[in-house]
Amino acid sequence: MARRLVVFGVVVLALALGGLRWGVQHFMDSATANPAFFEEAIVAFEEADRAKTPAPGAILFVGSSSIRYWDDLAGDMAPLRVVNRGFGGAQFSHVLHNLERVIVPHAPRAVVVYAGDNDLAEGTGKDAARVFADYQAFVAGVRAHFPDLPIY
Repeated sequence: MARRLVVFGVVVLALALGGLRWGVQHFMDSATANPAFFEEAIVAFEEADRAKTPAPGAILFVGSSSIRYWDDLAGDMAPLRVVNRGFGGAQFSHVLHNLERVIVPHAPRAVVVYAGDNDLAEGTGKDAARVFADYQAFVAGVRAHFPDLPIY
């Protein structure tokens, strides 16, 4: 009886891990194929900005979940004024796609961007050259609006 329970447990664990891997892969495939994948998060940023417009001149943090889940960004960066515009799972192409809506309206004094690692995850089909090209396009897009803006 104990042996059957162990075998059953191993089978259930294997199925669960397989399902998790499929779910992550499906997420990455869907996100990679659709630059507007995070539209819901971007709309939420726009609604938050309409409800309480951040003053221009803050340092804007943008990128993937490392930014999104930085719980005490404002406290950690005090006394600097910051705005958190991270959206979980973002690839550089998503940040680039949403530049006009996420960065430009804030007229920041600097931008801190963390993106690129999700681009290189298994299943995206992207390589380092593609990520670098997206980064270069991002910098060019920022520079088109703010020629001297520091980008970190």
